[in-house]
Amino acid sequence: LHTSSTMTTVYGTVGKLIAVTSCKGGVGKSTVSMQLAYRLASRGHKVGLFDADVHGPSLEAQIPYAEGPSGFSQLAHSGWAVTPREHGTVKLMSFGWFSRLWTGEGKEVRVNGPAGDAMLKLLHTTVWGELDYLIIDSPPGTGDVPKAIATKVPLSGALVVTTPSRLAVVDVVRGIRMLNRFAVPILGLVENMASFTCDD
Repeated sequence: LHTSSTMTTVYGTVGKLIAVTSCKGGVGKSTVSMQLAYRLASRGHKVGLFDADVHGPSLEAQIPYAEGPSGFSQLAHSGWAVTPREHGTVKLMSFGWFSRLWTGEGKEVRVNGPAGDAMLKLLHTTVWGELDYLIIDSPPGTGDVPKAIATKVPLSGALVVTTPSRLAVVDVVRGIRMLNRFAVPILGLVENMASFTCDD
């Protein structure tokens, strides 16, 4: 499925690919990804949102109305690609719409092999069509998937998300160093909960 012609088809029809990333989990990265996608769409842009988390996808929980009657994603007419969901004017794809499929033996479908390869296959075999922006919600950490996004996807840049927590900042700095190592431009940094003050 991961062929050069497939990659050309995907990236040839997408204007800018932007990763929303953080090395720390729980800082609101997926919410920022979704808000960014819908804000861009509200300005008249054609936008896609890709949940790249193989093992802990969140998009299906964030936008349950995009599930449709079948509960899982449909094959495209070609037979080897999948059609993205749509909610409003935003095209959506997530592993969450596959993880709940069950085989005839009653076993849940799971990803085998390197998570980075699985992520790239789903990204490349989703029929995105023409987009101005494709927002990629990267999972936390510096493992297979974030590295594959940074090295094998032609990113226009990355938006980094953090909170004021010292633990979050330490991890986020580690993530920024990884992006710098792979020459991914940093477009900006969102500090969630920056104005929050604990009463205690």
